[in-house]
Amino acid sequence: MKCPQCYGETEPDNKSCSCGWASRGKVAARKGATLCCYNDHGNPCHAQGHLSTGTTGAGPWYCRPHFARVMGWPAWEAASGKANLIQIEPGEKG
Repeated sequence: MKCPQCYGETEPDNKSCSCGWASRGKVAARKGATLCCYNDHGNPCHAQGHLSTGTTGAGPWYCRPHFARVMGWPAWEAASGKANLIQIEPGEKG
């Protein structure tokens, strides 16, 4: 097997390389639905969490509005609310 870091040959176990790379193994997938882990002064959110800042599949999980808040993005409603949409007639330029 080729090492994903140096493209050399890995050790016979295919889990490490002389360059220092080592396989992290498999991450256990989450089982069942998870709730948003956002907690506002002791008031937990009870919405389903489906977005995460983690990259390994282990969470923490947030609902859409709380994920935007954790990431520092504008509020979801402000970014895509129907009140902000503009009707453009055919032939007009936006």
